[in-house]
Amino acid sequence: MIRQRLTLISILLLSALLWGCAGTTGSALIHASGSVSEDQLLGEWREHWGIPGDTDVTYNDRYRISRANGGQLSVAIISREQRIFDVSVQNGVLHFTQRTDTLEVRYRLILPGQERWMIGSATTPKGSYPIIWAKVRE
Repeated sequence: MIRQRLTLISILLLSALLWGCAGTTGSALIHASGSVSEDQLLGEWREHWGIPGDTDVTYNDRYRISRANGGQLSVAIISREQRIFDVSVQNGVLHFTQRTDTLEVRYRLILPGQERWMIGSATTPKGSYPIIWAKVRE
């Protein structure tokens, strides 16, 4: 458990450095490898927002990435009822938009060469925040 927390903290700090400061807007400073396949994204993931204290998000939603009818990639939130749309993978970057009760959140996630963690950003009307998704189930 301690080792997992240290790994998560290390990844959060690294993603904050690579993406720029938390809470800022702008484009990412890292680029996804084109070698990531959509199949590597499939499974259940737990979301971790920002560096503690840099965001008011205090919960960790769970998501399922699967194949919908026709083979299209589908992202669904498991922990609550919210709409997810505009799902795509472009140049190894997973993009989608989630509609919460009050706002839309735009996600960008990459799988940086390992299949247990994705790093990226979640953009809200207040700014862009580093996020990490940890794979919890295939």
